[in-house]
Amino acid sequence: MNVPATIGIEWETAGDPAAMFRLKIDDRVVGENLTAAQAHLLVGEILERIVLPNKPRKPQRPKIVENAE
Repeated sequence: MNVPATIGIEWETAGDPAAMFRLKIDDRVVGENLTAAQAHLLVGEILERIVLPNKPRKPQRPKIVENAE
């Protein structure tokens, strides 16, 4: 992943009490109609991928080891 120059969060509709947001990376819209929590989560995911690019993306399943008696 290339490091973005900008990550921006914008209001979908300014002054709307049920605020929805738009997420932009380098002036490209990557998410629309997001809640504040969704926008926060996505920005966190993006930053994590920048800082830890080699981290596995899928949760690893625990291996089941059967006891041999």
